[in-house]
Amino acid sequence: MIKLLLKYVCFFLSGYIFVACSALGSKTIMKSGNLNYHELNILGISQIAGEEYVDRIIPNTSVHYKNSVDEFFYNHKVKISHHRLTEYYNFESIDPSEISKVCKDSGLDGFICTKIKYKFTDNYVNFIPIGTSEDVIVEMKVFSKNGIEILHVSHDSKKGNVYMMPPKATKTVRDGTIGALKRLTKEIRK
Repeated sequence: MIKLLLKYVCFFLSGYIFVACSALGSKTIMKSGNLNYHELNILGISQIAGEEYVDRIIPNTSVHYKNSVDEFFYNHKVKISHHRLTEYYNFESIDPSEISKVCKDSGLDGFICTKIKYKFTDNYVNFIPIGTSEDVIVEMKVFSKNGIEILHVSHDSKKGNVYMMPPKATKTVRDGTIGALKRLTKEIRK
């Protein structure tokens, strides 16, 4: 009886640890004080910053990103529409006038801009190399329909996800994008 109880305790404790570890990779970098005043039901979403450069590092990164976004919002109450920003190379200096113009023309409540940064890490087991992981840091900024930044979130797939073997970019881009979107929607609902 005690062995059975011990198994159940270990099972639930390990489940709790995995859930707690998944929250380590996500963080809110900036949150506007008036985020609750913005009703965000229809969001526009851009391509990733410097898309052609990121696709040179790992081919089809932008395709994996778009598929992950579509998968996340498939059965979600917040609806999205994809829009391309002109000359969107630098995540730090996004043109707010272009965002407000896109929001006005398309009837959007807000706009999401994304940056994906790769972190290549060599993985070892007992000093034996087993491969290189293609982890990512996904950062997302949410702008109001007036072009004002109201939220900035990040998800690090190295810290927030557990993999048995070194992950490839298809997995880490999906996990990083969905992790950042979960954090983003959590902050919007608060």
